[in-house]
Amino acid sequence: MKNLRWMLPIVIGILVFLPATVAAQTLVMRADIPFNFVAGEKMFSAGRYLVSIDPTQVVIRATESDSNVVLAYASHAYRSDPQNGRLLFNSYGNTHILRKVWVPNAERGSLLPAPRVEREALARVAGKTETTIAAIPVLTR
Repeated sequence: MKNLRWMLPIVIGILVFLPATVAAQTLVMRADIPFNFVAGEKMFSAGRYLVSIDPTQVVIRATESDSNVVLAYASHAYRSDPQNGRLLFNSYGNTHILRKVWVPNAERGSLLPAPRVEREALARVAGKTETTIAAIPVLTR
């Protein structure tokens, strides 16, 4: 029982300060995306978006509607221009898929999972050079 008396304030302190620590590690960026696109398995319309990234996930949220998606990501290779943040899309004709998120002032990016629609597009264009990459600059909020 004596151990419980001194452990309880420590546990409460950790629970109180933990959300502030996690929130401090979240970066929010703004992007104006001029085309419809797919993120995860969800389709989004062209428009303004807030992109939040923390150590475990990326959240894409439309500012003009209730559309959003939460995606886990894998850390991606180093890049040569870490000052500028950007969203990278793989484009197959008029189909644009968000695949990478580069945070400003970071050398590593976030690789998002390939949705079903991209796997299907890759199968259609196998051996062709129709794939392009669109880079949309982002601003920190």
